[in-house]
Order: sequence, then structure tokens, then C-alpha cells
Amino acid sequence: MQISINALLQRCRELGASDLHLSSNWYPMYRVHGSLQAEGEAPYTPEILADLFTQMSNPEQRRLYDEQGALDFGYSDEEGQRYRVNVYREMGRTAMAIRHLNNGFKSLSELRLPESVAEIAQLKKGLVLVTGATGSGKSTTLATLIDAINSTRPSH
Repeated sequence: MQISINALLQRCRELGASDLHLSSNWYPMYRVHGSLQAEGEAPYTPEILADLFTQMSNPEQRRLYDEQGALDFGYSDEEGQRYRVNVYREMGRTAMAIRHLNNGFKSLSELRLPESVAEIAQLKKGLVLVTGATGSGKSTTLATLIDAINSTRPSH
């Protein structure tokens, strides 16, 4: 039975999950509102995980993974939805953490960010660090700030 990575990612969106975690000899795990939820008929074998990785990667990415034991890359499914993929070795076997990325941008006010964060978009030089735990909104905040910069001035 061939399992489709795109079908798993579609299920991720149906559940409103932020992440899909795939590990050998485990069921697919979806992170829904911060909690992990297992689904599937049977745990995924190492061969299934290798096939899923092959479905979403190119030969160069597979070569890098084989050499380095870990790889981060972007993936877009057949519907144009975007994902950030981290593939790594867990106890010698392939595992993946896949984060669904929203295609749209929210405004600074929709994110309920303080005015001091909005002021960062007005800076012309310097270094800004955005830190926090996984899932705390770092990428969303940065994307929103970049969108605000792009909307208000011509910058690189």
C-alpha cells in the first residue's frame, strides 16, 4: 500500500494541525492546538518513511540527507500549500517534522502585537532578534513585519 505525502498533508489541513510528525514504527502524529494526535491504520515502517521523503524531495536533497543525516527544506504540495520540512535520523532511522506555513499574511493588528513590534518595521538598519519556543509565532511575526515593510517602502 503506497501512502501519499500529499494525502497526509491534506489531512493535516483538515484537522487544522500546525505540524505533522512522522517517525519509524509510529503512527502519524498531528499537532492540533498544541496537542499531539495519532492517526492511521498501522505504524509507519522505515520503508514507508523513506518513500514519503522520496515523494517530497529531489535527488540533491536526498544526497545531502544521506551525507549529513539531517536536512531542512521547503515543500509545496499539489494544491500550492507550503511546508517547512525537517528530516533527520532518529535512532538510525528516518523521521520528519513538517510544519504547515500559512500562505496569507496577517496584519500587525490582527496578530495583536504591541506597537513596539510595529515600530521594528520602520527601522532602516540594525539587527533584530526574534526568539521563542517552537510554535510561539516567530515565523508569523517575521513574515508580517516583512509584509509591512514591503507595503510601506521600497527596500531590500
